Amino acid sequence: MRIQVVLVATALFLVGCGSSHLGTSPTPSPGPRSPAALAALAAQGHLLLDGGVPAFEAKLERLHGYPIVVNLWAGWCPSCLADFRIFEEVAPRFDSRIAFLGVNSQDERDGASGLLAEADLAYPSYFDPDSKIMRAIGSMTGLPDTAFFGAEGELQFIRYGPYPTGEDLEADLRTLLQGESAAG
Repeated sequence: MRIQVVLVATALFLVGCGSSHLGTSPTPSPGPRSPAALAALAAQGHLLLDGGVPAFEAKLERLHGYPIVVNLWAGWCPSCLADFRIFEEVAPRFDSRIAFLGVNSQDERDGASGLLAEADLAYPSYFDPDSKIMRAIGSMTGLPDTAFFGAEGELQFIRYGPYPTGEDLEADLRTLLQGESAAG
């Protein structure tokens, strides 16, 4: 998969080791941008999804054509919870142009599910207790981190650490969209 190859190469560049990978599926034909894919995300809001790396990369494939922002978080992490609130505020202003996903790493299922049930997020999170999705993305420094993917599935950049303000997240989202405009 093209997404996998680019993610692996980027992860290797960022962390300098060969342990991260996203599988070995063949590259799919590029599909059109699908508003139904964003609607499906909204329908899964508040859910903690299983399936590990294979399910996560299948979701990335279904979102082909949209830039994707993945927030990595844990319920025990105060900085992650602050980021959570910022995403609740900012993501709705961009959710018709950018797909959002969460990855809950190094956490307990019950606590994470409880937080999602109370959150005002219109996108799901993947349960990643062993940090395999986190490592596959290239996040190795801790939580929270936020990964930004282009519409073709290529990792553009990772924001390591929390967002101080919603304006900082908005600036990164605009940067992602500007990169898409320049590429398209």
